[in-house]
Amino acid sequence: KWPVVRGRLREFRPLERYHYVAGLPALHKRVYVIRTPEAYRRLGAPDIAGGIIVSPPLGCVRGRNIATHGHYSTPRRRKGLAMLNTDFEAISRVIVHPMFRSCGLAVRLIRHAIATSPARSVEALAAMGKLHPMFTRSGMADVGLFRGPKHYYRYYLATRSTHPYLFHCSQGEPA
Repeated sequence: KWPVVRGRLREFRPLERYHYVAGLPALHKRVYVIRTPEAYRRLGAPDIAGGIIVSPPLGCVRGRNIATHGHYSTPRRRKGLAMLNTDFEAISRVIVHPMFRSCGLAVRLIRHAIATSPARSVEALAAMGKLHPMFTRSGMADVGLFRGPKHYYRYYLATRSTHPYLFHCSQGEPA
């Protein structure tokens, strides 16, 4: 009834005003959306019930450095970034229209992004991660709280890998 499908940034734009960070991420790889079923649209609901943006990983994230024991912080920065771009993707936005919040759509979107990722690991940084447990409910490990340049964030990680430097995530618990 509420399938997750590939979307476009222009479909995602009406949702961006409901996110606490203004604007869209600078880069993106894929966009997934959940389109509102026709029965709800006839009642005045929006066309898109929720969406997620998957982006390339940021170059320097303290939470990742701790989770991977500094594996991607090599003295040769170009080599470290190449490995990082191969092994990781980042969830940069998850937005559900207020009309459809508390229906589990955010968890469905996150699980879909993890399941369809070609990378070994999917990460997320969330300033409001403790207020909404959507990442842990999706099976991502809560690595911890870290200080960023402007604010604190929680770092979440999910991986399908047996890579020795990464957590294996099941039910939100690091192995």
